[in-house]
Amino acid sequence: MTAYQYLSVAAEPSATVITLISHTLKLALLAELRHALHAAQTNRIILTGHDCFFAAGADIAELSALTGAGGLDYAQFGQSVFNEIADHPAMTIAAIDGYCMGGALDLALSCDLRYATPKSVLAHPGGRIGIMTGWGGTRRLPQMIGKSRTLELMTVGRRLSAAEAFEWGLVTAVVEDPLRYALER
Repeated sequence: MTAYQYLSVAAEPSATVITLISHTLKLALLAELRHALHAAQTNRIILTGHDCFFAAGADIAELSALTGAGGLDYAQFGQSVFNEIADHPAMTIAAIDGYCMGGALDLALSCDLRYATPKSVLAHPGGRIGIMTGWGGTRRLPQMIGKSRTLELMTVGRRLSAAEAFEWGLVTAVVEDPLRYALER
């Protein structure tokens, strides 16, 4: 089994569980995630976070150090990893407990199903700090919730409770323990 710095991977009888150890989606984490996806030997892959975070989104320190060409490479790399999740032959599930912000929401959107706890909060706050997601959220989000709601999330930075996200069709179910729920399905 491969040792990772930013992920932990557990082979459960019914699924591969990939836990994001870092709260920010560093490029190194995305590279590890790609490797873990390729190594998964099950027909279901569950992505989850820890410590009241699915993930807080892109690493702002990494973002602020990018140049124009570096920014394009950064966006394309993130998109390619998330596209691999979306196109993966296994069922992919985001088990969200807590904050799922910015790029982390893009990650969750790339999964086939999204389960969240009642205390979960989903948002794309980049518009508030002058950045826009580059990892596929601008394409996937309108397909799920429509143009107007997408604009509200992306430009105003509105935060959705899990109940609102369920009502909008952004999450599949709101449950107390999304990881257990995903494993039992």
